[in-house]
Amino acid sequence: MIKALMMPDFRGLNYYQDLLIKSLEKEKIKIFFPNKNYEYLPIFRSSLKTGIKLLHINWIQEFTGTRYRNFFFNIFKLLLFKIDIYLVKYLLKIKIVWTMHNLYAHEYFYFLTEKLGRKFLLKKVNAIIIHCYKVLTYIRKEFKDYSHKIYIIPHGNYFNCYENDISSIEARKILKLKENDLVFLFFGRIRPYKGIFNLINTFKSFEINKNLKLLIIGNPKNENTKNKILRIIQTSKNIIGELKFIPDEEIQIFMNASDIVVFPYHEILASGALHLAMTYGKPIIAPRIGCIPETLNKNGAFLYNLKDKKGLGKALEKAIKNRERLKKMGIFNLEISKKLDWNKIGLETKKIYKKLFKN
Repeated sequence: MIKALMMPDFRGLNYYQDLLIKSLEKEKIKIFFPNKNYEYLPIFRSSLKTGIKLLHINWIQEFTGTRYRNFFFNIFKLLLFKIDIYLVKYLLKIKIVWTMHNLYAHEYFYFLTEKLGRKFLLKKVNAIIIHCYKVLTYIRKEFKDYSHKIYIIPHGNYFNCYENDISSIEARKILKLKENDLVFLFFGRIRPYKGIFNLINTFKSFEINKNLKLLIIGNPKNENTKNKILRIIQTSKNIIGELKFIPDEEIQIFMNASDIVVFPYHEILASGALHLAMTYGKPIIAPRIGCIPETLNKNGAFLYNLKDKKGLGKALEKAIKNRERLKKMGIFNLEISKKLDWNKIGLETKKIYKKLFKN
């Protein structure tokens, strides 16, 4: 039986990791997690304690220190991270797999340390998992050609993770929306890279139509962001904001009340929220960046050019003009989502693990 240590431990916080673990366990892979949060050399100390020979890293910000404002502490944490990996790779002889969810972290203080940390890990790991072919191009451009150890495994769906037993009519009654309203939804944690202010300003140009609604649902990064959004939307009768953490059981209300979900991101590789919307059978508006064009097409989405300043507006306009197609587009996305099966993901991940021990 293959045994692997997975870090960091985001179980209960990130369904991606929970679903990945479940799929691996079906393939008879035993997954371990750190039983203690070590402040220094956490990867080495956790690996030593578990006695495993395979390490699977998902997100590295927890280890590299790039979220710390103090530059010198940033550098200190980065050096410790490098020592950590050296000890694991060369002293313990452990194989290392890294799922590179993002080219760079969405939030960091110093680009230099962020890039150095990722450049180092790309070089040292035995296998790199990415979610689409486009990421290969990004890695070659930003770092180096590591295609000899890169494996492509798509992001999986979110079936059976969230409740989905409220009808569109019921959901709209709860939110006091009319049946004939055309409802756009922005859902997820509200962060700068997600383009929320561009969406609000663009949507405002369509407000002459009283039956157009925009739901902004999610927890802002901080109070300043929250207050700024509230100031902008306070005079609008067409924009409804629920700027807070949304419990899992309430997600279905906003998804099922909406006609289409908007992702006005400035940058992204793979988006969990996008896959969530597809799982609910929703059509999508999004830019042609990252893995999005490989996941979606015109049958289920209105994709736009990020370099076109009017691109988002054009996509919103197309959705309005093609309202009668939206339900069919959502069904198309639902069928795509069904194919992004976690059993396949677990099997493909297992194949990578096994290959590492053959070499």
